[in-house]
Amino acid sequence: MGEQALETDNSKASSKPTLWLLFTVLSVTLGSCVLVGYNIGVLNTPQTIVGLWIRRTKCIAKGGVPSEEDGYQVGDMWCEKLDDQKEATMFSDNGELNTLWALLNSFIPGGSVVGAIGSSFLVNRFGPKKSMLLNNVFAIAACLLNSLAPTAGSVEMLIVGRFLAGINSGVTMCVAPTYLNEISPDHLRGAVGGSLELSFVFAIWVSTIFGLPSILGNLEHWHYLLVLAAVPTIFQLVTLPFCPDSPKYMYFKLQNEDDTLKVLSKLQGKVSAKKEMAAIKEEYSHSKDERVITLKHLLVDPFLRRILLIALGLHICQQFSGIDAVKA
Repeated sequence: MGEQALETDNSKASSKPTLWLLFTVLSVTLGSCVLVGYNIGVLNTPQTIVGLWIRRTKCIAKGGVPSEEDGYQVGDMWCEKLDDQKEATMFSDNGELNTLWALLNSFIPGGSVVGAIGSSFLVNRFGPKKSMLLNNVFAIAACLLNSLAPTAGSVEMLIVGRFLAGINSGVTMCVAPTYLNEISPDHLRGAVGGSLELSFVFAIWVSTIFGLPSILGNLEHWHYLLVLAAVPTIFQLVTLPFCPDSPKYMYFKLQNEDDTLKVLSKLQGKVSAKKEMAAIKEEYSHSKDERVITLKHLLVDPFLRRILLIALGLHICQQFSGIDAVKA
């Protein structure tokens, strides 16, 4: 792409997004954010199929004969052949199977906590763009473990892979909004921010469709659902290196005004870039006198602790709205 085609008109500010901005938003949403939604929903539809695979894997691991082969043990909780009625209740009838299924699902939010906590270090050290590129290490490792687990016959590989996918999700959910917020002009910031949630739920919908028994949600092909997680990762690795870094990060950390203005011109057009540059410089002048807020300050400072409790309360109350059930 040529720079001239990606910049807005020099003489006037436009309410339309520049092509560079659209390209960057698509790279982030279709690369990082789609992967988050896909990992949340990918095992929901083929739950029974995954449960049957876990039973078969455990049966072979303990030296038994799988139920689809001759000579299987009647009455064995892992190897016994199940009819339709027993298939429907196999999770409730087998406590260990139910625990393994719970781990596969809970390690996504569990890993997200770890990723979210570590995201501030990544952003402060490398900036939002490089943080998302580095975050793909977790995505690649998770995809490899999840994809190879059925072939290796290892439930543990799948659990670890889901945990790494959770770390990737936690970093994405903290870093991607920061990056998109900092590259967007004021009048488009709401729309750009809304694209994050749209990409999450779109990916959950796609994973649900692909997980239908007639497509990939069957014993022969369900592992391909896990392989497909590589698609958004590859897309981002190809596109994100061409995207500009965060203008605010460039000025705050690198103190490079000329390059910051060039990036703003690409993303917002030259007229809007000057206005945004002035706002960034003003914010920087105020921030120099402010103390750095850490997690310790949030817990110790009474005012900050009150804000933290209000924010946590809002998020906890949000769970009672049923939003997770809608997404899942």
